[in-house]
Amino acid sequence: MRDVDHWVKAQGAQLAFLYGQYDPWGALPFHLGSGSRDSYVYTVPGGNHLSGIFTLPAGPQAALIATLQRWAGVPATGAAPPLARSSPGESGPPVLGR
Repeated sequence: MRDVDHWVKAQGAQLAFLYGQYDPWGALPFHLGSGSRDSYVYTVPGGNHLSGIFTLPAGPQAALIATLQRWAGVPATGAAPPLARSSPGESGPPVLGR
């Protein structure tokens, strides 16, 4: 992973990292470096490993959604897309586009 970490810092572009404040994976998060371009790190306050875009506070959430829309070439709608709900019997958080 050292080579990936070096690449992120030296030449990573259009990267978005999302961590929960109490995510155990956050012990060794990726950090952006001087060579990173158009890349961002977000942390969900009080969040854990299941934190996602829609658990971010409103300001950072809107910024991340706008960035993803820009990267994808999708016109900004000004509103977050609706969450799809999990079906009965499914576990885990809801996901987009189901």
